[in-house]
Amino acid sequence: MCWFLRFGYTAGAVALARQFIERWTYNLSSTRNIWPDDGEEYADFLRRVWSVYPAMVDGRDFGQEWADLSELLHGRSITRAGRTITINLSIDAVDRAEVHQLVVQAAEMALRQVRGAIDTAHASTAAVTPISHGSLQLRVEQFPPTTPPEFLTVTAPPLDYSFVTSDLADTISDWGATYRRIVANRSKDPVNMLTFAWMAIEERWARAIDHARQSFREEQSMLGDAFSPVTLDALILFYRCITEMTELLARTSEPSTRTDALQAAASALESSWVLWLQDVDESLICMRTVLENTARARTHRLKPERAATMELRGAATTPHRWLDAAGWGRLSAFNRALGEFSHTQARSRHEAARDLLTSMQRGETASADHTARARALEEVATMLAHETSASLEQAHPRLAEAFRKLILNADEADADDDLNAWLDHGLRFRSFDFGPTLLDRATERRRNYDKTVSDK
Repeated sequence: MCWFLRFGYTAGAVALARQFIERWTYNLSSTRNIWPDDGEEYADFLRRVWSVYPAMVDGRDFGQEWADLSELLHGRSITRAGRTITINLSIDAVDRAEVHQLVVQAAEMALRQVRGAIDTAHASTAAVTPISHGSLQLRVEQFPPTTPPEFLTVTAPPLDYSFVTSDLADTISDWGATYRRIVANRSKDPVNMLTFAWMAIEERWARAIDHARQSFREEQSMLGDAFSPVTLDALILFYRCITEMTELLARTSEPSTRTDALQAAASALESSWVLWLQDVDESLICMRTVLENTARARTHRLKPERAATMELRGAATTPHRWLDAAGWGRLSAFNRALGEFSHTQARSRHEAARDLLTSMQRGETASADHTARARALEEVATMLAHETSASLEQAHPRLAEAFRKLILNADEADADDDLNAWLDHGLRFRSFDFGPTLLDRATERRRNYDKTVSDK
């Protein structure tokens, strides 16, 4: 999350923050045995759960903070400090700072639950010290100020093959190893870890680099001579071209709700592929934003009056409704799978959603278990490319033709045929059974564990 904030991937930071909040709200609710009431809105449930810590909440509306993050992920605007803010690649510095402040503020609340859980576990060990206990109890604003070293301004690029095999990646990896040595030796050489707080951020990025390197080695071992970093470079260029053309189109068009949707989709696509390179499910959150706002832009282009009515309903207009209005209702199961991964709540169904994304891949599926996120990203990016080219057609037909040939490798008729083939493919999965919820699965595992213990 810190890395995404630091390098301007705002949509990704918002996605990670909301997921972090939901994950630790689920932890708190299960610990306190507080569960959603029938028909209860999640923001209200979140307020009820966190009310067990009145001193921590201290008058804040944590439910509204979560709701604001959600609105941004749906491509809608929020109001902060008297400013109307949406996420886009050209967001100005003041609005970006407001969004970043929201992310930090909301995530810090959930981080208190993380630190409390660590402190509880830590208290039963011989390693507990007044410094470690005190630091885990402090609020972020109570930490002593530290000045990060100047080299933290070094740009750390996304985890493509060229970067993770570079000298800069070696240096960052070494920083991570140094931090781990300091932590491992602190019993012999006591040190105030608050002095090195900035190193913890670098260590997380170093760990991501090390993980990416291992993943590339495993992929090379699995694919043999077919392993090709150049193919990955071409794919990233594909995503960048779609992102930049969509953003350029929106910025040079008359500002409207439709151009807001295009800009939200472009921003989310950029964060999607950066998260995908980290090999994490959170990339699917941003993919859902791409899909929803592509459908939203298409509806504004083809059915402007209906789109205007739907915009007035705000949060009541779900991604599913935008897909239906855009004529893409055949992708309801695909949309739901992305939606399941967009949340970590008691009612989430991640396991079945992963099964669907694995099964739904088109073309070669020999390595389907390893490529579900990659194929989902290709599909939503291609859908955005279709909408961008169709939008270009209205004012810049020659540019639209060139964009289709370069990005979609097709003329208008062939591009439409491919899109319809994908929609028809999605229809085959419309009755997919998403099965039991996260809470149901956890309850069943607990029941089986208790039975095993009692049988011994």
